[in-house]
Amino acid sequence: AHLLEELSASGCITPEEVCAQALGFRPRTEAIGRVNLAFGQELLRARDLTRPFGKMDVLRHSDVTLVTTIEELQDAAPHELLDAYLEDGVRFEAVGP
Repeated sequence: AHLLEELSASGCITPEEVCAQALGFRPRTEAIGRVNLAFGQELLRARDLTRPFGKMDVLRHSDVTLVTTIEELQDAAPHELLDAYLEDGVRFEAVGP
């Protein structure tokens, strides 16, 4: 999220433009369709990725999300993003060396 903030501040690209590009990327939408069909999933093909930016909704379906580093080396996440994961019951576990 920090990189996007820097890009946005420099006038290079806005969060809305990043989302529009991601949501309009045909290989992404086709892959989601294949997963939905093959596994009976209901993964979303489109949603507002800016609220909060960077949130991966699919993580709410796992019991725990493994992070391949130690907590001390993890990138800081905005409180809004952490709160959204907490609200969804998402649990992260650092398993790095």
